[in-house]
Amino acid sequence: MPPIRFAYPKELSDDAKPQQQLNFGKRLAHTDKVVRDRGLSALKQWLGKNTELERLDFLKIWKGLWYGMWMSDKRPVQQDLAVQIALLVNSIAADKRHLWLDTFWETCEVHWDGLDTHRMNKYYLFVRIVIAEFFKIVRETKWDEEFCKKTMAILTRSGEDGSPPANHKNNGLMLHLSMLFWDELIPQLEEKPEAPLSSVMILLEPFCILAERSRNVGLVKRTHEYVLRKPPQSVREALLERLLNALSNPLVPNDNMKALGETARVLGATTEQAPEPEPEAPKRQPKALGTYIPKDRKQRKKAKQVGKDAKAAKAAAAEGSTEGGSAAPASKATAAAAQKKREKKKGDRIKKGAEKEPVKKGGRALKRKMRAQAKQASKKKGKTEA
Repeated sequence: MPPIRFAYPKELSDDAKPQQQLNFGKRLAHTDKVVRDRGLSALKQWLGKNTELERLDFLKIWKGLWYGMWMSDKRPVQQDLAVQIALLVNSIAADKRHLWLDTFWETCEVHWDGLDTHRMNKYYLFVRIVIAEFFKIVRETKWDEEFCKKTMAILTRSGEDGSPPANHKNNGLMLHLSMLFWDELIPQLEEKPEAPLSSVMILLEPFCILAERSRNVGLVKRTHEYVLRKPPQSVREALLERLLNALSNPLVPNDNMKALGETARVLGATTEQAPEPEPEAPKRQPKALGTYIPKDRKQRKKAKQVGKDAKAAKAAAAEGSTEGGSAAPASKATAAAAQKKREKKKGDRIKKGAEKEPVKKGGRALKRKMRAQAKQASKKKGKTEA
């Protein structure tokens, strides 16, 4: 039986035919730069014609683009490829751009831990250029507040109220986002149309909530260092007010509260608005390596008693200083009382027979010597009698 073939009638136009799914993966991840460039050019045209793509389609495309970046070598080639990939967002329908960004970020989260040290820098550059281009899209929307809110919700994986997730899928990606945030946003703030303060604060809000609630110490530290402490002058006052509101929240953890207070003082808050935390008591340091520990029981007991006497003397000195008197007589009296107590205990042990007579050093050797001398003396006496 011959194979069945389907043929479209000549009267059907090209638009009426089912859309053909092109296989871009092999071309985008090809080792040859010429093949990769042709595949990217074909993908750009195809994205412009197919506007009804779903999430799975975008994920497949981003996987091919990710490995296309993987195969690219040399800095100029990598930078050029990253720019061409970032510009693909302009070929995406306006209502699908957030889905495009979301699938890009999900691809980065999935594959980020698989990067080695030799490829890390080019993916840092790749993420930076893609985010910079999307900030340009945010500016072209005239800093629409809803668009800004949705963009930051995708990048920080925050909830509807702006709260950060309990655990980010990839902390390294979030750390990199905090480092590039102002570097790529400030050039767009300098362009027209000017960004209203409310839109900029919406972009900053997930970072503020992260610094306020997150238990991830490294992420909180990097957020303060690169985002909250380096705002442009036009945003400084509004950001300070937001941080002072966070300081008034009693539910903020102590470590986060200290970091928020320090950042508020960096931005110009007074010590009354953001009081400095009280210095913590120094923690007891462990004994250094090589510290002598006596092995003999009596020596250990003596060393322990000396430590107790020192503590008692210190406490007596503190009491004497608080009462206004001199600490020296109190410490002497305490030491004398401790010595008297020790002597009393020693006398009690002697009475009970608990203390044994000390063994003289070299006793056995002396006995052996005496026996040898007696033996020699007996030999000499036997010879003289003979």
